[in-house]
Amino acid sequence: MKTKGTTRYALAMVAAVMSVTALRAQNVKMELDFQNARSETIADKGSETASAATPEIDYRYMVDGRMVDENTADILARHWNIRRIRIERTDSGALVRVKTKGLDEEFLKGNAGGIAWLSRFENGIDRKYIGGYVLRRDYDSIRRAERVPEGKLLILRSEHWRRLSPEAVYRLNGRPVDGSSLVYMEGSILQTIDIRFGKRQIRRYGPSAANGVVWCRTYKRLPMITLDGKRIRLKEWIKLCDPRLINMGTTLNYRFLSPIEGYKRYGRRAKYGVIIVRSE
Repeated sequence: MKTKGTTRYALAMVAAVMSVTALRAQNVKMELDFQNARSETIADKGSETASAATPEIDYRYMVDGRMVDENTADILARHWNIRRIRIERTDSGALVRVKTKGLDEEFLKGNAGGIAWLSRFENGIDRKYIGGYVLRRDYDSIRRAERVPEGKLLILRSEHWRRLSPEAVYRLNGRPVDGSSLVYMEGSILQTIDIRFGKRQIRRYGPSAANGVVWCRTYKRLPMITLDGKRIRLKEWIKLCDPRLINMGTTLNYRFLSPIEGYKRYGRRAKYGVIIVRSE
């Protein structure tokens, strides 16, 4: 598998890159791109060419009324907290104005405070699954047991993680998915990760739910997704992420554009960012 990444994009996307690099049985190349998506063609009421950001334009950035540099603007403006983006042309270039909801890093909902991915091979396919997890409520007890002062980094060891069976049931927005599909989405578009057990789950999802249910939900406002220049829906991307359906001879190239970069290149339709997928 080939992987490639830069460190310029927001921290949430870094988690997605780290997850994808583990898919050894697939040809996946991950790239966080700012420079190379100059002209993409997308299908939106017919085909049209996306307007590229002109390199000569001097962009300045204002987030919630405060002037910041480009890197800071990308970190503050995540797809889950965007209210509004607009670009005002000026004599000296352009001013990108961003209004956010003021959310910080505490964006992920659900009872899982941390998850660990493991692998198992089935018919030559590397199937990822959540093999361990830590509940949010576990952190305080672990911190007390390890006598780690508040404010100090808590390093989790293997004995701190709860185990989860590879036969657990996975649901995304209420629909069944392969657990491996979520590797691509964790740290980017997943808002909720809940690990659930109990008779209620078995009644709802069947006997397999006795192994646990990983219940996930995406953000309501998602980045625009394109495949080979054509705009696609989330359910089509989920199919691309399923290792059972991927053609192993095809190399998939992923690029993530931040909301600001997406808006500069594609306009309002991409104000929550862009996930660009290309096949080779």
